[in-house]
Amino acid sequence: MGFAQKRSVKSLVFICLIFLVVGCDTSEKPAGRMPPTLSVGEPAPDFEYQPLATTEVSLKKFSQSQGKVIYLDFWASWCKPCLISMPKLDRLRSELKEKGFEVIAVNLDDDPGKGREFLAKHRVNYPVVQATDDTITDLYQIYGLPTSYLIDRQGVLRYVHQGFREGDLSKIRHEVEQLLN
Repeated sequence: MGFAQKRSVKSLVFICLIFLVVGCDTSEKPAGRMPPTLSVGEPAPDFEYQPLATTEVSLKKFSQSQGKVIYLDFWASWCKPCLISMPKLDRLRSELKEKGFEVIAVNLDDDPGKGREFLAKHRVNYPVVQATDDTITDLYQIYGLPTSYLIDRQGVLRYVHQGFREGDLSKIRHEVEQLLN
């Protein structure tokens, strides 16, 4: 690289640094939508959804589920741990449904058809839905799958679970039974 090229690169770097420093005014508040910080003990964020099993639009709000203990499970058809957790959650829901326990699974596949194909092979008896707003992953801070929230009868977040391993179900059962009693 010749002297003129080195000088041009140095000038370009200097100009970029000036723009970076000038553009870093921290006195302005950020514009746009910032995801909320979810904390145990706070109300679960509300969202609209529709059943995944049909293409028919039948919107419901998550807040309509209050009065039950809800295991809100975010999953996708390509998620290997989801394949393990879903039948186990289905059995747990069957056992505790009469006491007021419900599982609601929110499919995060970009193509809802892939979620429907998955369910055709791996049936569950609890509601499986698709959120109508693609910002659901920001709203519930989904960084990996499965991510699940256990929500009490008043709609308050009580436990968060990320991932799923064989031994997790006994802990989940214990947390659910504490909220049911």
